[in-house]
Amino acid sequence: MKKISKKSFPFLISGIFLLFQKIQIASAEIYLPTSAETGLSDKPLLDIVIKLTQNILVIFGLISIICFVIAAIYYLTSSGDEEVAKRGKRAMLYCITGVVLGLGSFVVIKAIDAILKGASF
Repeated sequence: MKKISKKSFPFLISGIFLLFQKIQIASAEIYLPTSAETGLSDKPLLDIVIKLTQNILVIFGLISIICFVIAAIYYLTSSGDEEVAKRGKRAMLYCITGVVLGLGSFVVIKAIDAILKGASF
């Protein structure tokens, strides 16, 4: 058996002390404040996540409308300049692609949620 050196003895004693302190803390009763005391919501986490995704979808919709309007302005004010008209068409295509991908991902998430909840189609 290996002897404990004098240098490692203080570490061993402090480790044993910390171990007993952890056991004592774990056995103590822990006070958890209520939602009224903390000011946090008492709603389930699922409801908070659903509300967050709905708000993100609204923000996404507003950004896509702004993007589409800017692309339309590029296209309408090109006044015969092929490069600006091409930039407007490309921006509209990207905007429509983004909207389709965003709404498609929302539909997939809703479908997975319905399947996990056991809803029938």
